[in-house]
Amino acid sequence: MLLRSIHLTLFIMHSDDILKQIAAKVLRRSRISAKLKREALAASLNISKSAIDKMEQGVYHIKLTDLIRLAPILNMSAAEFVAQIEAELKQTPPPRIIRLKFFKS
Repeated sequence: MLLRSIHLTLFIMHSDDILKQIAAKVLRRSRISAKLKREALAASLNISKSAIDKMEQGVYHIKLTDLIRLAPILNMSAAEFVAQIEAELKQTPPPRIIRLKFFKS
């Protein structure tokens, strides 16, 4: 029996990417709310401004050790930071799925 079609499912954005984007959004919003510049935040964490930029752009994951050191600088606990991420996740629709059909001739 010949295979007539092949179904392929692709996710537009992987869930890790969504989580990185939401964490980035929460970080940026919290930094601005705390009236901190990226340079000051980077200096407080002893990391480069470029690393903060990449965290806020969702390029880098925010490591747990950074989160624990970061939260008090942003006037919150690590639990509050994570709670904000969870709240954003609940409001985020699931990733869209595209179905493509490939037909064998």
